[in-house]
Amino acid sequence: MYMAALAMLTAACSNEDDTILPGGENNGAGDVKMITETVMATDGDGSGATRAAVDASAAFTWSAGDEIAVHVSDGAYYTTTALAAGGSNTAEFTVTYPDGQSRDAFAIFPAAVDLFCWSTAATYYGIYNTMEASDYSGDFKDWSENISNSWRTMTDSEWVYLTASRTNGGTVNGDDNARYTLATINTDGTGVNGVIIFPDDVTFAADEATWGSLHINSNWETKCTTAQWTALAAKGCVFLPAAGMGVAKYSVVDKPGTTGFYWSSVSSGDNVSRFCFSSSAVTYSYDPRYFGYSVRLVRNL
Repeated sequence: MYMAALAMLTAACSNEDDTILPGGENNGAGDVKMITETVMATDGDGSGATRAAVDASAAFTWSAGDEIAVHVSDGAYYTTTALAAGGSNTAEFTVTYPDGQSRDAFAIFPAAVDLFCWSTAATYYGIYNTMEASDYSGDFKDWSENISNSWRTMTDSEWVYLTASRTNGGTVNGDDNARYTLATINTDGTGVNGVIIFPDDVTFAADEATWGSLHINSNWETKCTTAQWTALAAKGCVFLPAAGMGVAKYSVVDKPGTTGFYWSSVSSGDNVSRFCFSSSAVTYSYDPRYFGYSVRLVRNL
């Protein structure tokens, strides 16, 4: 998923005409008027990171059939019409949204925006922009269906086993049965707070990181550089970033860098089991489906 710069972000292609062209057309039904306008999408920062195709010379271009999702002031994303023809690093997309709302200066490519709410009734999971429990009802359809059926979301009991009840964790700085530690990785660059999960029956020496406490709320005591984290990952460690939580209706992310929320595959009515950690707590509980939590897939070996 990438940001796609729209007409108000013009620095990347100053030689292009990326004026907004309001259509002013009423496409609504009943009391809801819909406004149509044409927006120009460019490559934003000039890196081409939003392009859907790349040729042998590393030139990025839009492709026929591409769609972007435009963020509007009501908190929702509205998908444009499909691009008729590609081949350029700029493209005009047509988007329709409710009268009275205003379009923001950004969009998402590809257009399927997964806000990671625990939604099972949508083609793309978590795409709803409401906080009504009925919009998220249904039997569980795993996020792995977008990737491969060999991957899956962990159950609540597996989260508890991984972080609390297993008895054959690693050995860290002489301490046995290490299951996790709260940590900051990449301290020599852009540091990221989160949890390091240790593999079973692997030993980690004192100099492989600056080790903090294990299994307690330690304010991210464990520290490792980019090179140290790369080495830990090669030995089987897994890092879960404190990515915060999304609130679907408002399209915002709350508590990034301070708290991590991770869905399980187990629901109870309108609520779903989740694993949560911060610098001061590690908890296992149930929350409403309309929150946007992180998803970490696993597979059986």
